[in-house]
Amino acid sequence: MYSFVNFLRKIIQNRYIIKNMVKRDLKAKYAGSILGFVWSIIQPLTMLLIYYFVFSAVLKVRLGVDDSNPNFLIWLMCGLFPWIFLSEIIGRSSSVLLENASLITKLNFSSEVLPLVLVISSFVNHMIAMSLLFFIGISFKFIILNIRMILFLLYTFYAGIIGLSLGWIVSSLNVFIRDIAQVVSVILNIWFYATPIVYPGYQIPEKVLTFMRLNPLYFIVEGYRGAILGYQSIDYYGIKFLTLTSIILFILGGMIFKYLKRDFANVL
Repeated sequence: MYSFVNFLRKIIQNRYIIKNMVKRDLKAKYAGSILGFVWSIIQPLTMLLIYYFVFSAVLKVRLGVDDSNPNFLIWLMCGLFPWIFLSEIIGRSSSVLLENASLITKLNFSSEVLPLVLVISSFVNHMIAMSLLFFIGISFKFIILNIRMILFLLYTFYAGIIGLSLGWIVSSLNVFIRDIAQVVSVILNIWFYATPIVYPGYQIPEKVLTFMRLNPLYFIVEGYRGAILGYQSIDYYGIKFLTLTSIILFILGGMIFKYLKRDFANVL
């Protein structure tokens, strides 16, 4: 069984390397660009405006809009931003070991921290995007400040653990099967539309909803909206489901990574 305590020990041992790699990753992402970190706001904002234009201006569909939540854009941000956070971790993890092959083959390096670097880097960008959400929502009084809003951080934590766990799996498999990156891209596209991000959960047929509630991202997106918009009570079942799913995926991802890690140096 993959040991959480052992992983924490490796984080502590490699904390300076992790810190420097996160800094390098954030700088490299916008290296040479004039706007720099502003792109971390422009990119999700562009996606939002596209969806807002398609659904509100073209199709004229009032998705997610009711008396308790009068603004589609804020509702959409609450679903899209956690998706971007999780999908960025998983998508980039598929190639993270190949990109850092020299560290793995030439140094006594704990390669399992590489997906963690992506989690932290994506978390920084996520917090920038969430700051934009809160700024717009509070400024136009679409969001009412309350103590329960802090719950969105719990769902961010779940998204990070799930992203790290799946990141271990896809990154280790991609060392041996280079098609994994393309497979991940296809799965992420399917996963996006299998989650109520651009459509409300209450419009899902009951028979379909039963299967959709096996999707952890369903509870993360609904959790964000419930915490920030405050239009529903705390979903304790969703929290229990995410806790169990996170533990299972963490153990499974750690075991797969640890097993395949033995041959990384030979293949890379």
